Amino acid sequence: MKENNKFVEIIFEIKSYDIDAAGHVNNAVYLNWLEDLRVKLFRDIFQLDFLVRNNIHLVVASTNIKYKAPLFLFNRPRGIMEVDQYSRGVWYLSAKFKRGNSITTEAFQKCVFIDNNNNRRMVKNIIVNSESE
Repeated sequence: MKENNKFVEIIFEIKSYDIDAAGHVNNAVYLNWLEDLRVKLFRDIFQLDFLVRNNIHLVVASTNIKYKAPLFLFNRPRGIMEVDQYSRGVWYLSAKFKRGNSITTEAFQKCVFIDNNNNRRMVKNIIVNSESE
């Protein structure tokens, strides 16, 4: 999928409640930001209403986050997520959070689609074109 340049960007606004006792963005906030990026990315790839109608759901199988530098209140980090690879039903995603040109955080996720009708991972490719159906 990387050859299709499937990526998204979001500029995040850090709220006062995102800050922890140490004065920087709490680690848990990054999980919410990854969710925002992933939803936007998969909206660009799939018809989400098709997935919901067919009882298919995206499940995050793993998340790995590398914190390189803290973010603080009033920073406006830019989050970027892209599809690195799709193989045998597994989506490999990477994300970066930047303050200016500096990478503050890197994240990697593996995701799968689950067919909730039979509780199985979907290995075959499903509709990839957002114009479909």
